[in-house]
Amino acid sequence: MRAVAADSAGDWPQYRHDLQHSGRAGGAIQRGTDGALHLQWAYSFGERVEVEVEPIIAAGKIFVGAMNGTITALNSTNGSVAWQFAQAGPIPHSAAYADGRVFFGSLDGAVYALDAASGALIWQVQTGGPVYAAPAVANNTIYIGSVAGRFFALDAASGAERWHFPSGAARLPTAFTGAAALSPDHSFKRRLYALRRAGRL
Repeated sequence: MRAVAADSAGDWPQYRHDLQHSGRAGGAIQRGTDGALHLQWAYSFGERVEVEVEPIIAAGKIFVGAMNGTITALNSTNGSVAWQFAQAGPIPHSAAYADGRVFFGSLDGAVYALDAASGALIWQVQTGGPVYAAPAVANNTIYIGSVAGRFFALDAASGAERWHFPSGAARLPTAFTGAAALSPDHSFKRRLYALRRAGRL
C-alpha cells in the first residue's frame, strides 16, 4: 500500500495536511461573488478543544477531538453531527484519517481506531502512558509515541504492534518522510529520532 495522501484537494486527512506536515493543501479557497469569505455554519463543542487540535477533513466529514474524551464527526456541508464517540480519555491533539478509519491518541494512554462512517470502535491499544501526539499514517501503519517513552508502529487494520522503539517521552506530532518515521523526544534530552520502517535507527 502506498503512503496515504489527501483524497481530494479539499481534504485535510492528518495533522498539517500530509505525511511531511507541510501545512499546505492544493485546493483554492472558495470565495463569494464579492470576493470575500462568508460564514457557512458554526458548531459549539461545549468543551475545551486544545489549540494543537486541527480539524481533520475527509470523506465529507470534519473530525475534532475534545478534552472531555469525545471525538465528533460533523458533516462538512452543513455542520450537523454525523456521530460522536465519547468513550476515550481527553484528546489533546489532532486525529488522522486513512482508508475509512479515524485514528487518535488520548491521555488515557490508548490509541483508538474508529469507523469513519459510523464512529464505531474498531480497535483500541494501550501504550502505557498518556498520548499527547498526533498520529501519522502510511503504508497501513500508524506511527505514534507516548509519554511512557515508546514510539509505536501499529497495524492500521487491527492495531497489532509491528514494533516499538524506546524513544523517550513523545508529546509532539509524528512525521513520516516516506523512508523513515521521525519521533521528537520531548524529554530533557531534546532528541529527534529517525527510524526506519522496521523500527531501527
